[in-house]
Amino acid sequence: MEIIPAIDLREGVCVRLIDEDECKKDIYSDEPIKQAKILEKAGAKTIHITDLDAAFVGIPCHLDVIRQIIAETNLSVQVSGGIRTMESLDQMIKIGVERVVLTTAAVRNPQMVEDAIKNFGDHIVIGLDSHDGFAAIEGFESIFEKKINDVASDMKKRGAQRMIYTDLRRDGSLKGPNYQALRELSLLLQDTPLIASGGIFSLDCIRNLKAMNLEAVIVGKAIYLGLLDLSEMIKIAQ
Repeated sequence: MEIIPAIDLREGVCVRLIDEDECKKDIYSDEPIKQAKILEKAGAKTIHITDLDAAFVGIPCHLDVIRQIIAETNLSVQVSGGIRTMESLDQMIKIGVERVVLTTAAVRNPQMVEDAIKNFGDHIVIGLDSHDGFAAIEGFESIFEKKINDVASDMKKRGAQRMIYTDLRRDGSLKGPNYQALRELSLLLQDTPLIASGGIFSLDCIRNLKAMNLEAVIVGKAIYLGLLDLSEMIKIAQ
């Protein structure tokens, strides 16, 4: 299992939103390229970048920062946030992003996602943002009436090769992952790789998720608060 540290970008700096409020945030670094290098030095092979500005407005907002991280590190970069058209997707691929996460598009425009999968294969990752079991979209400002497991099933049928599950009630809460939801998704998706995100606060969380045969785990807040050491997590996960 891989440990993927997260970098959330807002107005050019690394942040964590407070209670899913786009106006309330904790800034943990004003140098995202330096932060990416720190994570790489600690052993990360992949980082997950969320463009929070893009998630709210619907177009990529941090292309220059992402491009610079790709140029100045050997990290594989996975990006989410505001990628809702083929044009935005093309932009990401052209600057060297390894994986592009489609979340709102998977609900609003599943045909576009199917076309993206056909064109870009495993460069496409489906983001499953869940709020009480229902799909959250548009920077989690909207809750769609479609159940998240139905979205996952539809995306699997359309050829999705990898998915990320985030329980928004757990994300940033440090209360632990939603294990039950992850088990249900694992059974539903079977051989489709699944990545867990949200709520991780202890090494036991890492051990429990590893036992579920997940492909990877995305960890953010626990690293930046100093609750978990990235190098130690990587050793346990391997």
